[in-house]
This record gives sequence, structure tokens and C-alpha cells, in this order.
Amino acid sequence: MAEEGVKVSSIRKYNLNSDFINASSIALNLKFIPDGSGDLMASFGPEDVLYSIYALLHSPTYRQRYQDHLKSDFPSLPIISSKALFAALVGLGQQLVAHHCLETENYQDAPEFPHHGDNSIKKPSYTPPQNNHPGQVWINAEQCFHGVSPETWTFTIGGYRPAQKWP
Repeated sequence: MAEEGVKVSSIRKYNLNSDFINASSIALNLKFIPDGSGDLMASFGPEDVLYSIYALLHSPTYRQRYQDHLKSDFPSLPIISSKALFAALVGLGQQLVAHHCLETENYQDAPEFPHHGDNSIKKPSYTPPQNNHPGQVWINAEQCFHGVSPETWTFTIGGYRPAQKWP
């Protein structure tokens, strides 16, 4: 509930740099719409920008190319000039967001968390797959996630490994 005297708006406003949006609009020859997604044939919106950036930042090629820069600064985002590439990145970004938010129904590779306990995170550690047992991330002496690939455990953005810095 809103505090007395505070007005709550239901209007969404994008938080994107106008120079980036204008340059992208010109490069893609698409009109920017201020809310939601465009049709990617004549228009694009802030959600499309989010999904394309999300896909780009998860690209191993991008992370390798900008590795040194990512260690010390915010990511640099290229202006994409191909509608086909932009649309492909938007689609991949949508899939990644759905997986990362656990919104997909058939995400067969999702790690399992089968053990009961206090769910406290002490110091995460990793046991790689061996002898038909999947990789495991242990959060304490009794509890672990099963089915975690070595690629997930060692996934790096710049010099940062999110799975290992989790707590």
C-alpha cells in the first residue's frame, strides 16, 4: 500500500539512453516505441532492447572479446545494424530470461535440489560429474544442487564467476 501523500503511477517509462536508442533506430531502420515490444519489422521497444542485450551479454564470443573491459567497467554495447541479427538476439534473450526466471515448463536440464535442511549457504563448493553422477554445487554439508555442469560452475563475466560468488 502506498504511503499517504505518495502517488503511485501505473505508467511504465523506459530507462534507456536516448543516444543509444536513436543510433539503434537509425542503424536498424526501425521506429522505437516507448513501451513493450515492437514487431521487429517496422518497430522495436524497450523489451526488445532488454532481450537483445541479455542475449549479447551471455554470448561467449562477446565475453571473450570484451573480457578485459568487463573486468573493470560496464559492458560496451555495439550498435546492431542487421534486423535479422537483432531479431535473433531478441528471441534468444527471451528464451534466456524465461529459463533464468524458471518460467519454462520443459526445462529438462534444470538443477535439482533434493535434500532437506536449513538451506543455509556456508561456502559453495563444486563436485564435478563423475561415475554417472552429475555435477553438484554444495551450499552446506548436507545440501547440494544436482545436475550442475562444469560450464555453469565456471561461467565467467569479466573476472566474476556468479555461481561461485553466490552468497
